[in-house]
Amino acid sequence: MKQLKRISGRNFLAHPTLDIKIEKQVLLLAGQNNVGKSSIKDIVEFVFTGKCPNRGVLKAKDHRKLRNNKASAKAQCGGTIEWIESGMHHDKTRMLSDGLTNPDGNRLIPYCLNPLRFIKLSSDERAALLASVYEPSRTVIKDAVRKHIAPDADDEQPIFTKPIMKRVKQSGIDPYNLDALLDCVVDFRQQLKREKKAAAGVAFPELVDFGLPADYTEQVKLDGEALAGITGQQLDTLKAVQVRAGKLEGLMDQAERHETQLKELEERLAKPLPDAPDATHNTLLLALSESIVAFGESDPDITYCPFCQTQEVKMQSIVEVANSTIKNLSELNEQNQKYRQEWEQIVEAFKQATSRHNFILEQLNRLKDERDVLFDQVAKDEAVTDEAVAEKQRVVDNITAALENYTKYRTALALHQEQEKTVEEKTKLIDECNSIAAALADGGSVKSEIQESSESLPINPALLEAWGLHGFEIKSDGEIIVNDTEVELLSDSEQYRIAAAVGIALAEVGDVGFCCLDGFEILMPDKQNAFMENLFAKFDIPLLIISVSRPEQYKDVPDWIQYEWIE
Repeated sequence: MKQLKRISGRNFLAHPTLDIKIEKQVLLLAGQNNVGKSSIKDIVEFVFTGKCPNRGVLKAKDHRKLRNNKASAKAQCGGTIEWIESGMHHDKTRMLSDGLTNPDGNRLIPYCLNPLRFIKLSSDERAALLASVYEPSRTVIKDAVRKHIAPDADDEQPIFTKPIMKRVKQSGIDPYNLDALLDCVVDFRQQLKREKKAAAGVAFPELVDFGLPADYTEQVKLDGEALAGITGQQLDTLKAVQVRAGKLEGLMDQAERHETQLKELEERLAKPLPDAPDATHNTLLLALSESIVAFGESDPDITYCPFCQTQEVKMQSIVEVANSTIKNLSELNEQNQKYRQEWEQIVEAFKQATSRHNFILEQLNRLKDERDVLFDQVAKDEAVTDEAVAEKQRVVDNITAALENYTKYRTALALHQEQEKTVEEKTKLIDECNSIAAALADGGSVKSEIQESSESLPINPALLEAWGLHGFEIKSDGEIIVNDTEVELLSDSEQYRIAAAVGIALAEVGDVGFCCLDGFEILMPDKQNAFMENLFAKFDIPLLIISVSRPEQYKDVPDWIQYEWIE
């Protein structure tokens, strides 16, 4: 709890300079109207929060409104607060140039400085603020969450359905941190709404969108049967006949070429083989000639015949004749060999051509038999022509395309049904998120349950009695009742007294340590005196800053009140 010790300011609103050292439990600020009594309270709020709502200062850009009218634009403007907390001395300074940085985390300070601001809140906002005064235990929060969000779940079960619980786990938050949980559920709800919108945008498929008649669903079975009949029988048979016919035509062309070749070979084979030279005679003659040449070369000067040895001859002439004979015989033998080889090749070619011709004839006969069988399968009035086959193929292509488009239609229809299911699931999750968010919101069932189990705000009963606030009650939903009348219907004086009582209590239990009662003269003198008497009777109150504009009433103040004249 903060015990304020000094309030100082410079060029702040009505104060070029200000320095108040606080030495007693009650600080009474007295002065005429418009001398800056309220500005002292504003300095405290500005230093701790960076804001002055009653001056219209909620953002950093509004800080210029707090500058003293006589101060230059470059002059320093701001305030400093000194206080004791937990036995330690602290101080905090905020200048206009500091903006909204580093505000104090206690959200009750603005309501302790201006308790009427608390009264002006809605009942839900008051309930949420009061709930923040007492931090509920985890057990209380857990019981409230399970009671109002998952009443059928036991301690081992998750408190949400699986998709929401998965999102909570992914976010890494504590499921019993109500504010974080509410933010998580709201974010997830926004995501679900986007996903639902995307799923709902898938249009319902129509058969006409796929080039099919609206009643094609009734026709699809018939088309399937027709396609099976055509492709399985007639069309395949017609194509097979054409294939066989093409093969027959090709084989017949080959057979004709082979037959021509065979005739040519037969004509060549029919010619008589010319007489071949006597191979033995040629061989002996060749050997004799080679002997004569060898003999003549051994003794070129011999002048007699080597055979009869009586007749004179020129050996050189004999050798020349022998050489010529050898040459002629060699050429003759080569020609004979070539002739024999060519003849053997012709015979072999004839054999091969005959074999191929017989093979082709066998294929022709087989294909003719197959063709005859296929012709028997085709209807007698069915003309096996290219036009007939093309027409059948067109029918098959049309039916096939229609069936493919119908398959695409069925796929699109399944997708749409899946998206409808997704929309339904997202809708259920969104409804669950709405229910959870409503339960977790301020004034919702969860926080109301927690508030009901929380401690009540300790209002000074003597003060309530002195001020005639009988039947004072702050309900769990934030509604304030006095004498069975809602606070909004009470007079300004009654609202001020209620606000003062609540502000003092908030300062005590909310770890603030100070409260301000600005405009104290709104109370009748008897109410002011009753308040002062109660303060004296209960001196362990937090620091009170009281401002009055009729100081003549407080010329002789008790020694426990610090009197400051502001001018």
